[in-house]
Amino acid sequence: MKLQQFNIKNYKSIKDEIEVYIDDIVVLIGPNNSGKSTILDAYEKFASLGSAKGLTAHDFYNSDISIPIEMCGIFTDITDDDIRTLGGEKWFYKDDALDRRNMARKYGGDWEKNNTPLESKLYYCVKWVWSHPEKAAQKQSYGLDDASGKRIFIDGGSGGLDTLLQSRVPQPIRISPDKSMDETKKIIISFLKEDAKDELLKTGESKADIIQKIQELTDTLMKDSKSKIDDLLQQVSKSSSSVFPGLELELNILSKDPVDADVMVSESNLTVKMDGINSSLLENQGHGVRRSVLWSALQILTHESHARDKIKKAKGKPISVEKKQYILLIDEPESFLHPPIIRSARDSLYDFAANNDNWQVMATTHSPVFIDLSKKHTTIIRIEKDKSLNKTISTDELSFSEEEKDNMKMIRLCNPMVNEFFFYDNIILVEGPTEKIVINKICDIVGVDYHIIDCLGKGNIKTFAKILNQFNVEYIAVHDSDIPKCLKQGSVSGNGAWGSNVSIMNECSKSKKPMVFIQIPHFEGLFFKNFNPSNKVETVTSVLSNNLTPEYKAIFDTYSRILNKDPSVFISSNEKMIDMYHAFYASNKNQIETLKNPEIWIL
Repeated sequence: MKLQQFNIKNYKSIKDEIEVYIDDIVVLIGPNNSGKSTILDAYEKFASLGSAKGLTAHDFYNSDISIPIEMCGIFTDITDDDIRTLGGEKWFYKDDALDRRNMARKYGGDWEKNNTPLESKLYYCVKWVWSHPEKAAQKQSYGLDDASGKRIFIDGGSGGLDTLLQSRVPQPIRISPDKSMDETKKIIISFLKEDAKDELLKTGESKADIIQKIQELTDTLMKDSKSKIDDLLQQVSKSSSSVFPGLELELNILSKDPVDADVMVSESNLTVKMDGINSSLLENQGHGVRRSVLWSALQILTHESHARDKIKKAKGKPISVEKKQYILLIDEPESFLHPPIIRSARDSLYDFAANNDNWQVMATTHSPVFIDLSKKHTTIIRIEKDKSLNKTISTDELSFSEEEKDNMKMIRLCNPMVNEFFFYDNIILVEGPTEKIVINKICDIVGVDYHIIDCLGKGNIKTFAKILNQFNVEYIAVHDSDIPKCLKQGSVSGNGAWGSNVSIMNECSKSKKPMVFIQIPHFEGLFFKNFNPSNKVETVTSVLSNNLTPEYKAIFDTYSRILNKDPSVFISSNEKMIDMYHAFYASNKNQIETLKNPEIWIL
């Protein structure tokens, strides 16, 4: 079985229970002091399996130890062995919401639309309750109460649990901006040493056998360990250099103990060269370099381990041990990084989560650059000070088409900060720069604050609306109706821009408060009666510079109503939009008929 979700209640700033889905990568966003890092702290405490070590009265909500801390883990992928080990079927249950989440992960968000049958699973839930900072938590299992016939949390719960959980709860590896260099170095060297040792022990001899022969094997093992570690460090250096070009690592082993990683860490050091010169200790490098080296070390070592497993499998050899599960908990991965390097760091972190099946990542961030909606198995959670307002979105449930994924990648390349909308509530979607210029100007005059998303084309509005609907955030969409037809190779045919009106309206109608403003036929036609516009940005900039013109007044009045969310200005259906287009055509028919190819304006 594996951990799918953990819940937190009455821990530090968290009072009411919140649910955290354990995805390949979980990105926690939100204001300062909203509790993002508290969730990482909570996972570390959850993974202690009830230990009181490090717990203080201040870890209880409002420092009130009369309110117990509760942390709950929900497990999936239950096997028959799990059921036998944990004491039978009374401890396992079904959960429709989690089933649906798993279906989206496996088949995509449109699995129901595709008539894919729901696959129901069994789940197991265990809770730890801390009632005092100096006492270990009370363990409870969610099972069927024989007396009442209802499912409740039962003290002690199922048998065989402790041993099973030690291998099923991912071990946390925490990276925070204030982590000491000794801690970082210990993580890197320990993983290097363990990986080298695993490779050296592949002959089949047990660790005990090796230790027994330690005196005679010390020199050989040290030589082989150093060779293996140097090879791994070359790969780590290569990976790190994708973020910091020219970076090289070297491990200077001063210890004569080839097995004990703790001794090795205390008596060794890592040095860094940049562009082949200026060798210095890793602890003397900036925080950004330290973090990059750690990510790269983790990525290379897990890749090496997987590569060995594939070779063993190809040769028909058994893979000796079940891989230990880890979760990388990282606070603000963008900290201390130069802006161009942040994007490389993001790609490194997402690739790490995607390419290592025994690793997951949970990160807090204030940077929209670290949100990548094109990646599968990614969950974004916006944490609010009022936890009832928390919002969650899963890329698996968005059911993006391949075209939409490609468009999102393109938009992010053009505007790396586009995902900033996840951090806002007042959002307006526009198709291009003209409306963005207007809205920025009117917002400044009337004193309202909106986050404006330039969708880089009308066709992308639907994609952003889909994201915001899933995230349960209100928004306003502003776009042109365009005209019904166009000329293609000299022939009249349907206009794709007109056709997208339907898909945009259908998606926006799913919002809890649909607000769609459609400019018929387009901004210039509506406000300037110019049906064949050119130099659009220059024109609108000029008009907005003179507040005495009738065009300025019309723009100001209309967009002020939009920003004030006046219901009368929004269009509620495709049918209403078509009626308005007919009215527009009738009132402007004489002018339209003077244009070249007036037939393309006819609906």
